[in-house]
Amino acid sequence: MDRTDLFKKVNDIIEQENIQVLKIRALQIGEAINETHSIDVAVLGEFKAGKSSFINSFVGREVLPVGVIPVTSVITRIGLGQIEKALVRYYDGKDEHIEVDTVNLFVNESKNPDNVKRVDYVDITLPELHFLNGLHLVDTPGLGSFWKHNTETTKHWFVRVGVAIVAISTERPLSSDEMNLIRDISEATPEVVILLTKTDLFPENELNKIESYITSSINSTIGKNLRIFRYSLRKDTALYKQNILKSLIEPLRNSFDLKRDEILDYKMASLTKQCISYLEIAKLSSLHSEEEREKLKKEIFDRRINRNFVAREMALVMSDELNGVRDRVLDILQDGKESLIKRLEERFINDYKEMSGNLYKRTGKFERWMTEMLGVELANLVDNNNEKFEKIVDDAGEHLGFFAKSFRNSLKDKVKDILNVELPVEDIDIGYEKLKTPDIKVSWTFESHLDLLWFLFPMSVFGGMFRRYFKKQIPREVEINLYRLASGINALISKAVTGIKEQSLKYIMDELETIETVLTKTTSKSEYYEQIIKELSKMLNQVR
Repeated sequence: MDRTDLFKKVNDIIEQENIQVLKIRALQIGEAINETHSIDVAVLGEFKAGKSSFINSFVGREVLPVGVIPVTSVITRIGLGQIEKALVRYYDGKDEHIEVDTVNLFVNESKNPDNVKRVDYVDITLPELHFLNGLHLVDTPGLGSFWKHNTETTKHWFVRVGVAIVAISTERPLSSDEMNLIRDISEATPEVVILLTKTDLFPENELNKIESYITSSINSTIGKNLRIFRYSLRKDTALYKQNILKSLIEPLRNSFDLKRDEILDYKMASLTKQCISYLEIAKLSSLHSEEEREKLKKEIFDRRINRNFVAREMALVMSDELNGVRDRVLDILQDGKESLIKRLEERFINDYKEMSGNLYKRTGKFERWMTEMLGVELANLVDNNNEKFEKIVDDAGEHLGFFAKSFRNSLKDKVKDILNVELPVEDIDIGYEKLKTPDIKVSWTFESHLDLLWFLFPMSVFGGMFRRYFKKQIPREVEINLYRLASGINALISKAVTGIKEQSLKYIMDELETIETVLTKTTSKSEYYEQIIKELSKMLNQVR
């Protein structure tokens, strides 16, 4: 039995029966089946885990942008090619060939903010990568990076991943986001390994403890023992690279066809089992009369399991979570105000010596200086407190997620109690946008445009007086811009929480639509569903 035949059968059923929650996954698996020429080895993880740095080191060339803040905004694939080149694929299906050294213009978040260029992915080929023959290393936008589009892009790529390398930094091993990532990717990919980065920061005994913690945590959570590979850019790099090549890359390359078959079979089995579960519900529904089916629907979709109730309750939860957020953000920012002012004042005393010219010129130089210096300081202030801002969103996401999971569990329990069928339920993919530092806007230094009367104030006489005046503006500008910054961050947090609510709500609505659809099947189709279920089960066993 050819898996293509199985996929066509499953996909046709999903479309015919309008199994809404499986349509995206089916589309992605179809793309994976048609891509017969390669296996994707994806490097996943949170944004500070060192994914891009690892790939650059592994291929022996700086082809990907790296930085202290999240920089990767789109999927980037790197593999062997006859010539050095890069291809940009856009969401509209168009392709553009570019030079490899310009890749950062498309994959770097600062060069392509929020992926405004609508890039689907970038393919890079290099003739020296013989050890990747038949394989692609894939750099992914980081999960937990505070970029909604990053998180969605990475998770939608899961189905194309043949082998997943989950990068975890020794600095903060195994966060809850990383554990969720490992669980999610394990459901879609047969082989997952851990890449423990920045191992040069700890001695051997500490590394052993970290590895033991990671192993036991993963095993207790998902019941799997995953291999751990160490990596460092500063120590034993060649040794670590050789170990990964021999233990992971070469076995994939040497057994390419077998490994690819295993990967696709794994993905098809998951999709087919989920499809069968929904068909079981449809079959049981079709065994009842129309009156009985309506009764089943009423029993399942009671007061707490309906569209209006869910939408209303999630809106209330979101409203509660957003109440007082601006004040909380301002309190966080205000904690660093005095030290920020002190640093600016000390810097100003030194830099004012370079602000030569008449009063008009000095005023312009001060405003430009203030904009630049305050911009840097506030950006650092946001970065230093980013975890606190993330926690505000995470707390809201937890409450919204708890509500969504409670709803799904209620729906699952109802279906189980009434129809004795296990409802396949996937985790909701929740992401949110990164907090960006709003633009800094310095007010007019002189409200009365005193600087226009520069000819009345020779700087040889009044220079010291205006230096003191400029210095006095620093606390005022800091205070004004802290309030602006708090409002900007509050708006972004509100947008992020709203996005979480909408994502959760859409998943729930898709699930409700699917269940409602399968519960409306006519009595004449019970034998039809029975036959389809048997046929799919038989085809699945043959493909295995």
